[in-house]
Amino acid sequence: DIRHFDPEGLSFRNMNSPTDYQAALTLWQQRHTQISCVVELFGVARLKAKAARVPLTLASGATIGDAFRALADVAPALVNTVIALDCHSLAAGFSCNLNGTQFLPNDWHTALHSGDSLLILSSDAGG
Repeated sequence: DIRHFDPEGLSFRNMNSPTDYQAALTLWQQRHTQISCVVELFGVARLKAKAARVPLTLASGATIGDAFRALADVAPALVNTVIALDCHSLAAGFSCNLNGTQFLPNDWHTALHSGDSLLILSSDAGG
């Protein structure tokens, strides 16, 4: 039953010595050096990418600009139409919304966190 929730048995790991503790801390840091987010595409962006949602795995501390770079790698058809040629910003006529709560006015240095959702909208989609 436990393997369903803890397939590697890490909850039974010994921490009886400073060496055990350091090994557990190192393992935790290795597993938490990446973040997962989703980019949701609307309008022209969705048509060009041929996808409504694109999951991304980024390095810890990644910014929205880094997400655009990763999105350009996954969906190169977006470059020079939706994503600017520098691949760290959006082309004119496109907007980005973070978690459905705030539009980002060309501030691509905003840090992302695991679970974040970016919405990319074009003016023809009401963005």
